[in-house]
Amino acid sequence: MQLSELRTKVRYHLREATANTWTDIELNSHINLAQRYIGSRLRPELIPALIVLKTETIVTSILSWSLPTDYVEMVSSPYHVSAAGVYTQFPFKDTQKFAETASFGTNHLMYQKYVSVVTDGLLRISQLRTDGFLLYYYLSYPADLTIDSSVTEIPEGYVDLVILKAAADALIKTRQLDESNLLLKYLEGRIDMANKEKK
Repeated sequence: MQLSELRTKVRYHLREATANTWTDIELNSHINLAQRYIGSRLRPELIPALIVLKTETIVTSILSWSLPTDYVEMVSSPYHVSAAGVYTQFPFKDTQKFAETASFGTNHLMYQKYVSVVTDGLLRISQLRTDGFLLYYYLSYPADLTIDSSVTEIPEGYVDLVILKAAADALIKTRQLDESNLLLKYLEGRIDMANKEKK
């Protein structure tokens, strides 16, 4: 759904068809914050567009790497892979994914799985290899919507959650706290139901 459509639907909940209390810029900000919130609250496999394959080149004596700026959480353990290529198991049940780049072929088996920890914006691994690559999947924040034709990366079935969150946050500006809290309570129930859907 495009930003302009999201904004129209948020205005519906605010009972304001055209900009009066809330400018378009204000609502755009609420929508972007809302989609980041929803993207971080839903079970990762519900939002596959936000799952990113990250590859780091292994350099002698390096045991930690800075996390991507859009990092939310890890969804697979890091693996060591050879320079020749890699076949990876996508981090969710019954789903496989090939990782292919200019330097990677296909159908090569995974190598060693690392024990790792994420702390202070770094991914740290437990042991050192001197060749190949470190590979992992992570959940990313959705890209900000900057123009009216920008399309959210939140799947269609969960876009209404973004709209509810944005409207609830916007209502705080006018101190309509009871109505905002009702929307937030309903929203949390919907998120809980979505996350309990059959895997």
